[in-house]
Amino acid sequence: MFVSGSGTGGTLAGVSRFLKVKKPSVKIVLADPSGSSLRNKVNFGVCYTGEEAEGHRLKHPFDTITEGIGLNRLTANFNEAKIDKAYLVTDEEAIEMAHFLIQREGLFLGSSSAVNACAVVKAAREFGKGKTIVTIFCDSGLRYLSKFYKKEYLE
Repeated sequence: MFVSGSGTGGTLAGVSRFLKVKKPSVKIVLADPSGSSLRNKVNFGVCYTGEEAEGHRLKHPFDTITEGIGLNRLTANFNEAKIDKAYLVTDEEAIEMAHFLIQREGLFLGSSSAVNACAVVKAAREFGKGKTIVTIFCDSGLRYLSKFYKKEYLE
């Protein structure tokens, strides 16, 4: 299983297409932050997020601290991805995961990586033990000191 968030979709499309050729049974999972409509596109066929009112597409439907992944539009790259399942990851879940990984594993990750880690846990719980799950920790926490890791900002 491969789990990843998506910005423009290039990494997810390239990896998913390659893996599906090599092993068609591999599962590709999208890790999607709050406010993004990509999860609904994958799971329900509609590129729509609950934070938007019908007919009133907003550029930024609500504030999220996750940067670099999650969109409210489809890109050509994303349309090429072969995704089997998508999970929603809230800001709260991502923050909790990031702090857990610092304390337990010594990993200082950014918000996108924390979202990926949360989706890995959700996939493991759903698909069972004994599965190999791969993700990418694509950003360090250094870029997020003024937001994602700043108590005053989060409050």
